[in-house]
Amino acid sequence: MPEARLLRYFLAVAEEGSFTRAAARLHIAQPALSTQIRRLESRLGVLLLHRTTRVVRLTEAGQAVYQRGAGALAALEDVWEAARRAGRGELGRLRLVYSTSTGYGTVPSLVEALRVRLPDVQVAAEVLRTPDIAHAVLDGRADAGIARSPEVVAGVRLLRVRTEPRGVLLAAAH
Repeated sequence: MPEARLLRYFLAVAEEGSFTRAAARLHIAQPALSTQIRRLESRLGVLLLHRTTRVVRLTEAGQAVYQRGAGALAALEDVWEAARRAGRGELGRLRLVYSTSTGYGTVPSLVEALRVRLPDVQVAAEVLRTPDIAHAVLDGRADAGIARSPEVVAGVRLLRVRTEPRGVLLAAAH
């Protein structure tokens, strides 16, 4: 299977109609470009270009590669970008566990903000008892957990996302 680099080189030659101009565009030496195109033709077992001293024309096989080549490179770039996005956490699935006491205001607000910021991340949420949340994160059953006054567990990092004012209400005459 030829490398994407060879396809990129071929497309430049086909678009420029010249090895010299394609080499300049690619910032490589013209003899090296000619060698790479011959390598591509050898790997495919077909002639892609008719070459003369003045003109480079596509063969039937070259036309077929040219018509599909740009789309193939774009699709390959899409694959690499998807991998980069998944690695940055911008793509995929987030397994979230939360306590019932956080399920009214905190969790819906955080999940909505996540969906706005990272629309390609699917959120799967599940209610757990507060003492079980940190352990679910630690053992990998969940990617993140949200709890009020969570248990501190070695190996799990705690980030505060909300502070709630608390107070005692008493009758004025109490």
